[in-house]
Amino acid sequence: MASEAARQQVRMFRQDYPKTAMVFTTRDLSLGGDLGIEKRLEMLPLTESQMQEFVCAYLPEHGENLWQQLQGRLRELGETPMFLLMLCSVFNYNEVIPAHLGLVFRSFTESYRSRLKQDVPVDESSRRWWDRLLQEFRLS
Repeated sequence: MASEAARQQVRMFRQDYPKTAMVFTTRDLSLGGDLGIEKRLEMLPLTESQMQEFVCAYLPEHGENLWQQLQGRLRELGETPMFLLMLCSVFNYNEVIPAHLGLVFRSFTESYRSRLKQDVPVDESSRRWWDRLLQEFRLS
């Protein structure tokens, strides 16, 4: 969390509702403290064989093609299950992985918006901002 005030609010919320099940995710607990959370789980990166098995199972006809495209700099991204699923989804939609991470995010959002979640109600004023916001991604 960005500030000590925000961390304090979360601590107070946890104290006020001790019987409520809560899940918190973070990249590094040392940056903001552990909020007094005793039970922790750690997601380990997928191994290369796990990534390849997932890709080939998700895309039985084209998994090997995607796997070859992941040999470069996006391979590390594939170690995170959520991002590997995103890469598979983008490949399934485009049959190619974009050149850099910013384009992967943009392509995923486009496929999500146009095909995967058409039936989910989204405020149109919010939807109009998606393309503008995604153009700001300059990740590589």
